[in-house]
Amino acid sequence: MRAFVTGGSGFVGSNVVKVFTERHGVDVVAPSHAAVDLTDRARVHESVAEARPDAIVHCAILNDLGR
Repeated sequence: MRAFVTGGSGFVGSNVVKVFTERHGVDVVAPSHAAVDLTDRARVHESVAEARPDAIVHCAILNDLGR
């Protein structure tokens, strides 16, 4: 199984990645914000298409309250 995890370097996302990989043997794709800006719809679609995941887990946050 392959999972696409957004926010994989954050607190929640990094724990999701750890549990998926260490306990369940899941192949995880967790691109950094620099690699995939989630506000760029086309880039998100492209990245998901490249990863071909069985599941998507969204753990990212927008940490800019003024935005």
